[in-house]
Amino acid sequence: MPYTKKLPSGSWCCQFRLNGKTKTVTALTKAEAKLKAAEMQLEQERKERTGLTVKEACEKYIRSRDGILSPSTIQGYNKIVDYYLGEIADRPLKLLAQEDYQSFVNDLAKKKTYKGKEFSPKSIANICGLIESSAKYVGEHLTADRPAPRKQVVTLLPPERVISIVRDSAIELPVLLAMWLSLSMSEIRGLTVDSVRDGLLVVKGATIDIDGVPVFKESNKAYNRTRTLRLPKRIINLIHQTDAWKHGSGPLVPFRSCALHDRWIVIQRRAGVEHPMTFHQLRHLNASIMMALGLPDTYAMERGGWSSRQTLNYIYQHTLAGRVKDYDDQMDTFFEGLFSSEKPSENSSENRSKNAFTNVKLNVHDSPENRMI
Repeated sequence: MPYTKKLPSGSWCCQFRLNGKTKTVTALTKAEAKLKAAEMQLEQERKERTGLTVKEACEKYIRSRDGILSPSTIQGYNKIVDYYLGEIADRPLKLLAQEDYQSFVNDLAKKKTYKGKEFSPKSIANICGLIESSAKYVGEHLTADRPAPRKQVVTLLPPERVISIVRDSAIELPVLLAMWLSLSMSEIRGLTVDSVRDGLLVVKGATIDIDGVPVFKESNKAYNRTRTLRLPKRIINLIHQTDAWKHGSGPLVPFRSCALHDRWIVIQRRAGVEHPMTFHQLRHLNASIMMALGLPDTYAMERGGWSSRQTLNYIYQHTLAGRVKDYDDQMDTFFEGLFSSEKPSENSSENRSKNAFTNVKLNVHDSPENRMI
């Protein structure tokens, strides 16, 4: 039986047992306190009878992983729970028929996101992955056919074109860090003055935006993404020009992710690029350059962080012994040769309207570099 009493503040307190534990609710009146207690007991009875709803199962699964998964992954999962569970959100998981779940996935492929875009096969796979993992976590089973991945054609600019566009601009440093050293945007944003040590760049950690607030992660999302790279002179000079370096502390690239992405798109459009590359595709370009230079896949994987720990151990023991410096030299010689041209920057008014280069189209699924990205 619930026990109620009036508190010194004038509110009423109701205590009762639920799942072997004492629960307490408060309200302005005795009747309201008893009603709240009854509602909690009825909800517990409902869960015992029908089990958790899809939404409750997902929330329980997310809570069980909040110390393991990255903040960005947790944020993505919460977005799925808030926006994309649709009509099955409040359905008891154990009563959700297989055909109803398949219908939900089928309808999802026809709908649009809250931003007005179609759901990509990858987005649908992420939503299904959360639902099915949550079901398994609470002892249920769900599975459904998903849309097949779409074949995409990515347009990559030649590296000399990229350099001509960003040379002497405010985003030259981050663009070169991505295209030359194969850093991702989050890794670039995570670099600080302390990341530079005796001509080397220590890539450890990343900065991402969680609910619009920049958050630094102490470790990268994969073991091999923590790496040390030799800094070429051009990039060292750009680092020395940053405000952070002059002050002795702070992020080398202080841009927010959306600001960096937008500046990169805008500067391409001003240069006459019809189909601008995304910032992440600069890493794709880095991979294609290493392939064109004939550098070993093992070196490319180590430089870009595209390998498992076991693979890295094998690389160090058999392939890269004594050869990393030679490969660094080839990469630096290639890029430094591009800067040796006397052509003015496209970022200058003289060449801003010119577009003398032709884009190079690579099929993401068929290109050799896609295997390491």
